Amino acid sequence: MMLLAPVALTTFLLAGCATTAVPVSGHAFTASIVGTNGYREFIPVDPLPSPKVTYYDATGKEVTKAWTQLNNKQIRALLPNIYADISIAKRDTSGNLSYMVAKSTASKGSYRVVMDYTKYRPESVMDSGNQRELGLGRIGVGMRMTADIQTHSANVDLSSLFALGVAASTNKLSGTLSVQIIGISSDDVDALTITAAKIDETSIQKTLEGMAAIKAKIADEKTLLTPQILWVKPTSAGVAPEDVKKGLLSTP
Repeated sequence: MMLLAPVALTTFLLAGCATTAVPVSGHAFTASIVGTNGYREFIPVDPLPSPKVTYYDATGKEVTKAWTQLNNKQIRALLPNIYADISIAKRDTSGNLSYMVAKSTASKGSYRVVMDYTKYRPESVMDSGNQRELGLGRIGVGMRMTADIQTHSANVDLSSLFALGVAASTNKLSGTLSVQIIGISSDDVDALTITAAKIDETSIQKTLEGMAAIKAKIADEKTLLTPQILWVKPTSAGVAPEDVKKGLLSTP
């Protein structure tokens, strides 16, 4: 599958998109089930290296290998999908996060905006006893931008990187922006990382430049790719996101 062009990536960051309603509890994401049979949408988790991958080779034989046994060309072929989206979560007084659907804030408060661009493959977690699907995961590499912000007025648009910059320049919000490169390692890529930078024109410009560079780095044979667990989605009632993550880590 063709990667998004730099123009498309910039449009995604500047224009934003709809967000998803999924309540979660802090970083552990141990929230109550949404819907009768599990969560309606994927939610982001702290990245963890995926130990191995199972796939069918050219002869139709099922093969399981550690990712470290594969070269970049083989890894890219096993990550056929592209994901680009923005999630907005409001933090309550206890520090818990609740993902929202609205494109703008309804009131003053503390928020986390997560913007992802990833190349990934879907994986399922099954109950070995009855072969019931417990959940799904997205395994891949990419770039994650996390903005932790405090809004100073109501109806502040949080739906894009550009909107955050405009709101910050007019003192409608303040906060920090961090950029995490996930599963993509090289000297040049490491320089794209941003840690708790003030949200302003400089940090936003560096983020946009980083997005344009990531596409080329994924295709570069000199770049070390290490696919990670990025997003999870429980699909059965009573299954928590943490259960799906553990299942992905232990998948044979």
